Amino acid sequence: MRESLRERRGEILRDAMNEPKRKRLVLKTEIAGTPVVLKRECFIFRFDRSLKALFFGSDARNIFRVSLRAQKKGFHGIPRTFFVAEKFTKGILRETISAMEFLDGIPPRLPLSRKQAEEIETLMNDCHANGIISGDVHPGNFLMTRDGAKLIDFRGEKVFPCIAKARDRLQLERVFGIPDRSRGIGEKLFFIQHALRNVGRKLRGKAPIPD
Repeated sequence: MRESLRERRGEILRDAMNEPKRKRLVLKTEIAGTPVVLKRECFIFRFDRSLKALFFGSDARNIFRVSLRAQKKGFHGIPRTFFVAEKFTKGILRETISAMEFLDGIPPRLPLSRKQAEEIETLMNDCHANGIISGDVHPGNFLMTRDGAKLIDFRGEKVFPCIAKARDRLQLERVFGIPDRSRGIGEKLFFIQHALRNVGRKLRGKAPIPD
């Protein structure tokens, strides 16, 4: 697996190995005749990420954990995760490698049809019920397959799941036009968190994060 990534044997789906902070390589290949997606991520030191990975596991490990739990419950709205490996150096997370199921489908095109909107709304409700967060709602992170809509880039459990789920719902409304039918405390907390984050960015001389 590592050799395939090193030699880039397969179809390169994403190559961001020249990014300064988080290098990524996503490769479609085959293992024992099964099409899989291999993902390699390399990190520079960041205290919060390293501390979280040390005590709670990396994002890749959390994705693996929630994927297995969802599969045992019979949920198939995400690709299966077969394997995750982490590399730590003196307690600092340096690299993760994961292997996931390759799903055959096409990203949805905007504007969505009524059927697509219903499928994606149902998918996200089911994802949230299984502890799965998108974190970045846009057409490229979804596939329309013969078995319905699938979420292909997702996150595991968050420290504040109600805020993460609210953010997903707000992004679904903004990007896809799917109304947020569950506006409540999560959305209010998200807007407070968002405002405080932008205050911190302004004090550091950085541009604000758009709503």
